[in-house]
Amino acid sequence: MLHQLLTWIIALALTLSTALLPIAPASANPVQTENVEVQLISEVINIQPGTPFWVGLHFNINPGWHTYWRNPGDSGLGATLKWTLPPGFEVGDIVWPYPQRLPLEPLMNFGYEEEVTLLSQITPPANLATPDSLQLRVKADWLVCEVNCIPEEGTFNLTLPITSRPPLVNQNWAQVFEQARQGLPKPSPWQVTVTIEPKDLVLQVEAPEMEEAQIQEVTFFPHQDGIISNPAPQIAELNQDGITLRLERGYLRKLDPITG
Repeated sequence: MLHQLLTWIIALALTLSTALLPIAPASANPVQTENVEVQLISEVINIQPGTPFWVGLHFNINPGWHTYWRNPGDSGLGATLKWTLPPGFEVGDIVWPYPQRLPLEPLMNFGYEEEVTLLSQITPPANLATPDSLQLRVKADWLVCEVNCIPEEGTFNLTLPITSRPPLVNQNWAQVFEQARQGLPKPSPWQVTVTIEPKDLVLQVEAPEMEEAQIQEVTFFPHQDGIISNPAPQIAELNQDGITLRLERGYLRKLDPITG
């Protein structure tokens, strides 16, 4: 009986402690255009001095339309963010999910359809006073295209409470952040070598244990434009050494370094 009473008291204390957090929206009012809805969202409902946290610019894109990756391919433009933060706060670069190939004959673009979340990590200074509140502000520019392209923009404001307790996950957006992370590129567990030929690039993935059933798709998305001919077929072959991917070279003559 005493054990049950203590358990109930602890649970009640935790509930009251959570309830005492300042109430603040963990997402900004969305910007709605004819082609896309964009919203600034936070993974947490409160922040703690010195503890990094993640925010995302979440795009819901109308059917038939698309936005662009960091390297948009043969046309287009990736989204840009300009942050306004209090002194001492640091924000990282956009962490881009891997894109898809978007053919627009005779061009090939790299981008996103339907839905995408662009993640950024923000680190608050360790000497923040508590309790207080943080005002986040970001000016975003993006290009949305069907056949024709429309430049769009939005300014987003978000307020989060600053508390001494660890950040709590915002359950309203937890699944969106989880899906966003599933779409992020991951470091290859295998060594990858590149052979530069007069007309082609040959990427060799050293994975002799690889089996055909393990492969869904092999595509290389270069970080820099001009490394490959974007519309050209990417020819993958499974062999005894792993995977060989043959790519037609682009207009760049100096190819160092090659990243993607």
